[in-house]
Amino acid sequence: MTEAHRVLRPGGGLVLVEHVRSPSLPVRAAQRVLDPLSVRFAADHLMRDPLDYLGNIGFEIESVERLKWGIVERVVARKSAVSRTAAST
Repeated sequence: MTEAHRVLRPGGGLVLVEHVRSPSLPVRAAQRVLDPLSVRFAADHLMRDPLDYLGNIGFEIESVERLKWGIVERVVARKSAVSRTAAST
């Protein structure tokens, strides 16, 4: 995501569809059990959530929508129209 932020123009948009940790405790428990297998065989983390880090990178979150029992999330984010380096100088 850091690289996506770097190459986007100021004001550029990012749309993600990512499977994320579920808000439902039973589903989240199953994800936690399956996560090591998913990482090993598919190099994919089931417990990740892009909202945990997109704001820290510098994206402004425009919308978030949960789909499929809460395990799929569609996020629309935008790179700030004013770059951090331009704002700090």
